[in-house]
Amino acid sequence: MVGFRSVLRVFVASLILPLACGGDDTPSGTTAGRGNIQNRLSMNAIKEIDRRIRRARWWLRDALPCTSFSALGMLITWFRRFASTVVVALLAGALALSNVACARSLAARYPHARMVKVCGRALDVEVDALRWVCSEEGMCISDMHEEVFDRMARSSRMVFEYDPESDSRSVLRMPSPHDEVRCRDRFSILPPPEVKDEWLPPSEVLLADEQRGCTLFAEEAADESKAAAFFGQPLPKKGLTGGCMGPGPLTVRQQTIAAVRGHLQDLGRQYGAAFGELNETLSNFPPLGPKIGLRAFLNTHPDIVRMLITGLDKKLNAIPELPTYDDPELAAVAARAFELGYGASIAEAQLRSLTVLAGFELLHMVTMNVAVLAESASGKAFNAAMTRIRGMPLFVPGTAGGVGFFLRPKALPKPPPANANAPALKPGTPTPPATAPPPFGNLSRAAEFGVKTYNQLRIAVKGTGLEVHHLIEQRFLRYFNGDERINLSVAVTAAEHQAFTNKWHYAIGYGNAGTNITNKEAILTAARDIYKNYPAILRALDL
Repeated sequence: MVGFRSVLRVFVASLILPLACGGDDTPSGTTAGRGNIQNRLSMNAIKEIDRRIRRARWWLRDALPCTSFSALGMLITWFRRFASTVVVALLAGALALSNVACARSLAARYPHARMVKVCGRALDVEVDALRWVCSEEGMCISDMHEEVFDRMARSSRMVFEYDPESDSRSVLRMPSPHDEVRCRDRFSILPPPEVKDEWLPPSEVLLADEQRGCTLFAEEAADESKAAAFFGQPLPKKGLTGGCMGPGPLTVRQQTIAAVRGHLQDLGRQYGAAFGELNETLSNFPPLGPKIGLRAFLNTHPDIVRMLITGLDKKLNAIPELPTYDDPELAAVAARAFELGYGASIAEAQLRSLTVLAGFELLHMVTMNVAVLAESASGKAFNAAMTRIRGMPLFVPGTAGGVGFFLRPKALPKPPPANANAPALKPGTPTPPATAPPPFGNLSRAAEFGVKTYNQLRIAVKGTGLEVHHLIEQRFLRYFNGDERINLSVAVTAAEHQAFTNKWHYAIGYGNAGTNITNKEAILTAARDIYKNYPAILRALDL
């Protein structure tokens, strides 16, 4: 080995001499000279090492033949090429695997869009939607509608993803009016309540064998002397179905509400069937055009009018009188139940163009033009039935005198009982028509702006605090290609907007595919029922 001992000696000296010449323990005032000696020794050691390395290189060049260096160079070159090829192959494989893993991710499918997590869902999407995109006009579509979602996402700058843990300000990233939604409140897991021994039933009830478990539990619950309390609540004495514990019995209040709901829903079906059959009969007459033609036809055919009135008289008088409820909760339950029953019967009878008030208008038209029937028995019975119906606030908007939908108006006389002959009307005296509803019903400020397109109303209501409501749900956009009705909107308050949204959600339902409506006609039927108390909206939608 060339000069190995000399190099080693110099190297060891460069390490030991600094320690001998002082160090960190030496006071700073006495280290100047020693530091200079240390620096000179270090420099000399480095120079000596460099000189020995150069001599070793010259010795290797003279001692080994050139062929050895050529073979070594070829070996190094081959190794470099092999290593580069393997590295390139490994990189290509890693890229392929990453592409396969990211193929179904939204970020890979739409690289131009930004994935934004928000803590609340847009107003137009389903209640169980997880991802959606929004257009510049504020229309949002969820990924439950794959084709429309994919088409909009390819041109959208942001794709929103529902994340309840996101910051509450994340909803501000969505366009108006969706940026006004409120995130659901965070919840915390409450600790379990303290269990006391006296709350638990006997141990044999909980720790019985498989064959006697449910039987012993039922016996324990049915025995009043052994009515054990479980977590402070008495065990149910009825409703033991299948398992050891079933639902408890209904309270008196719950039984009353259930009875009112069932009774009023049945009455609604009967009234809907009666008016639906009348409309179906009139639609089969030759003059299917304006009312003037139908009126002339009925004037010249009193026998047909008599048949219609007699048939409707029997149906209406066979229906029990609607009850009244001073309890606001029962009145609200009754109103909703009657509406459900009446709407179901309308759908069954294919009542498309006749609301309740329109039906009364048609019936008044019949009685006004056939005065000869006013003195007949059927005419008296019909007028009695109509008087009873006019006494219902449900059918006479604006005349209700109390709280609740079914409170009888105080200004109206008590209606006669069913199948009773009312006093005869003087010939030629028309029955006063029912009060027509306002064009926009109970909407507070919709009449100020009218029915316009969504973009027009957004500009018009800016700064007023109002919101813009699409008359047709925007998730049905694909069914209304070329139909301008999909863009019609009205100005509403936040509460009115939420009420319409709830009605649409109730009408269309939700399923695996998003909704249970699959055609345009079903959508218009739902819109007709939702806006039945808003004549201006029905006219705008051509319904």
